[in-house]
Amino acid sequence: MNPEAIADAMVSLIENKEMAAFFTANLSNEKLGTEEEINKLYQLIHS
Repeated sequence: MNPEAIADAMVSLIENKEMAAFFTANLSNEKLGTEEEINKLYQLIHS
């Protein structure tokens, strides 16, 4: 992917509210943080 393609995709998301809402809804269901992994590490340390 080149910078121009990335810019075009960003413009598409800005202009297409329906597409942006689709991605927002799907990504809000994803666990993208590291909280669970950090908790596992704490459990290992404290056991």
